[in-house]
Amino acid sequence: MIPSERAHLFTAAITHPGMTGKSNEDRYAISAYRLENDGSTPSIFAIVADGVGGHKAGEIAAEIAVNTISHAIATSDGVTPTQTLANALIQA
Repeated sequence: MIPSERAHLFTAAITHPGMTGKSNEDRYAISAYRLENDGSTPSIFAIVADGVGGHKAGEIAAEIAVNTISHAIATSDGVTPTQTLANALIQA
């Protein structure tokens, strides 16, 4: 995947800590890529990990998941996205 400076679609993200008033343990990432050097096939990858508030280190687990999966997608060739994502989930 070739990182793109700007996505071809407008993207936005927001999380909410929930009604309990505890800290927000959710993590997310949005990345834009191109599949070829000429930029003719744009792609957006978005991931959300729920930190499961109340459990020990929920925010750390969510951060590891987002970072590990995002890195696997970024370093892939984009040819087999389903398999790449499945392997990334297992790795995370």
